[in-house]
Amino acid sequence: MYINKALIVFPIVMFFASNAQAYVFHVDNFSVTKSERLFFNDGFDDGNPPPSAPNLENGNTTSYFVKGAMGPEDSGKLTLDSDDADLGTTALGDPMLFQSAILKTGIGDEAMLKNTESITIQAIFDLTLPSVEKESYGINFTDSATGQGIIGNDAVGIRVVDTISGINIQFFEASRSDLTFNPLSSVPLDSSPHEQVMLSLNYDASLSNNAVTAAYAYIDGDTMGTINQMGNSTDIFHGEDWTRANLVARTVVPVPAAVWLFGSGLVGLIGLARRKANA
Repeated sequence: MYINKALIVFPIVMFFASNAQAYVFHVDNFSVTKSERLFFNDGFDDGNPPPSAPNLENGNTTSYFVKGAMGPEDSGKLTLDSDDADLGTTALGDPMLFQSAILKTGIGDEAMLKNTESITIQAIFDLTLPSVEKESYGINFTDSATGQGIIGNDAVGIRVVDTISGINIQFFEASRSDLTFNPLSSVPLDSSPHEQVMLSLNYDASLSNNAVTAAYAYIDGDTMGTINQMGNSTDIFHGEDWTRANLVARTVVPVPAAVWLFGSGLVGLIGLARRKANA
């Protein structure tokens, strides 16, 4: 008995893609500051979405590691559309659809985000509400080395996310090696409508505990309101002395229990076929 495994995997993957939730988010700006000096700034105004990126402020060229397609860039904004997302998993192994752009920093010490310099990453998003639980957009510090993993071994992030308690701004840490996700603090999204939201992560090299903090602010009419600090802090640089700046959006992939059972049954058939072939 011969079973073509490719024919089994293909419809399951197609099922994931065709039953995904839908989002369209827009990013106005993504920037990195090192030791209070602007290091990188992407205003998404050249019509070339990631992986294309503007030069670093020192003139060195760079680009993004990208998961999923991004764009277009139009009127100074980058579109993130779940129709262009790729299937991946969270730190806990849950299937999700991701779009991720990780800035390539690592060509020589000057271009790296090292633990010897204070680092701030910041993004401005149009304030669009996620539409389903766990759907989110935001920024991370990540130690992903190739861009293929969304968060590498571990990540610290701030995001706008739909949770069981409502839509929150959430500061979190996650680890693939430990299979953990830990919300550090959450605040409900302001009930008053706003045009945009600024999300920020800051690493202070003057502290001995590798502390990362998070902040956010609402923006209306190009005027930024009060910058609000999130509660708590966490550390980064676990086994590395570098990090990277990550722009990410994601949504859930609804998979009915029947499909999981169907998939398990197919795995059983493959095992049975192998045993018969070996016999």
